[in-house]
Amino acid sequence: MLEDASTVNLLSAAVIQLKTLRVNVLEPSPEIQIELLEGRISVDVPRKRLDGDAPFRVKTPTSVAGVRGTQFRVGFDAVDRQSQVEVASGVVGAKGQDETVEQRALGNQGVPVLSTGKSLPLENLLRAPAFKKTGLVPSALAVQDVLLEFDVDAKTHKISLIKAQDAGFTLAQNEIKLLKPEVVVADLGNKAVFYQVAAISESGLYGSTSEMSICRGYIRGKTWRCNVQFDLSGLSKPVLYFERLDADGGSKVLLNAPVDVSVNDQAVFRGVPSGLYKWRIEYAVSETLNSKINGHFQLIALPGND
Repeated sequence: MLEDASTVNLLSAAVIQLKTLRVNVLEPSPEIQIELLEGRISVDVPRKRLDGDAPFRVKTPTSVAGVRGTQFRVGFDAVDRQSQVEVASGVVGAKGQDETVEQRALGNQGVPVLSTGKSLPLENLLRAPAFKKTGLVPSALAVQDVLLEFDVDAKTHKISLIKAQDAGFTLAQNEIKLLKPEVVVADLGNKAVFYQVAAISESGLYGSTSEMSICRGYIRGKTWRCNVQFDLSGLSKPVLYFERLDADGGSKVLLNAPVDVSVNDQAVFRGVPSGLYKWRIEYAVSETLNSKINGHFQLIALPGND
């Protein structure tokens, strides 16, 4: 979290350099310049920046993104030297490193930038993959493995997939890229395994992400159920909010309470049935400043060995 309450989330293996964090008493917001040297980051700038405000920029070696007040992502591959700027909401001005005119990307739009520093035309981002079905792996040697299939946009070139052991993706593995909209899930138990997936266009832009989890559960009340884990390690005074969303638009709050991490920093919900879930973790950054992370996921509880 930065001084103006903006948050920068780094995916695994991302490398950034904070080039400028400067406060000017004549400007209502600090000047911020971040350089992404490898990987992907997502940024949330909660307050809209006016024309008189200090700049907020995210640079890569080939691109520059100027921010007003928005949620957006920036990616850079140090091998192919290509950059991506993707806007979830708000407005971002994006351009190649040596270009003088920027393109203004709105919500659900993105700008790819080549290794030469030249930006390509604006693109609409691909829709998030959705759960399609599960099936058996076509191999007699893997009868216990599950084939998890996704429904994706027809323009999908590749699929980004990140696997984790907890709902907040704190215990996440490195990203892999799939050529087919499917993944083999091995050694499933009653603890849910989480997947974050996004469609990648031919130009390299990432669409919106979706999160789903899967387990081979145990039956309670004629319903197959999973155990769902939240990793709260490193958080100060966390408050965990967890709810189940109903098909009719309603919801049921499962927990809204502080968690004593001095006793146990792993919160595990037992007996969670298939469905859609939403969560939020609020925690203290300092005595006067709080922050939060949130997300949602679809849980798929398959029959297991109860």
